[in-house]
Amino acid sequence: MICFGEVARCIVGKLVEALIRSARRGEHIPPDLAAIVSQRFTFGIIMTDQSYDNEDKSYQVTSIMASHGREQTIPRLAALIGPSTSRLHSSQDTTSP
Repeated sequence: MICFGEVARCIVGKLVEALIRSARRGEHIPPDLAAIVSQRFTFGIIMTDQSYDNEDKSYQVTSIMASHGREQTIPRLAALIGPSTSRLHSSQDTTSP
């Protein structure tokens, strides 16, 4: 999900200019953005005009209706995308003749 403008500023708590200034060299994600990971919100949304005629729907966040705090556990990326096709083998994986 991507938010812009006032909605994004409300979530992060800073203007984009302040985020850019707070980013340190070598960091991929500014600390203020990293701090919002696992926070939960209820958003007001609308369907974009282009979505009415498309099979792939697109929505626009118009407001933050509620903030529900932080998720207790952060899901691991591997759990979200399923098992990998490659697998590490251990000595227990081999069978003896």
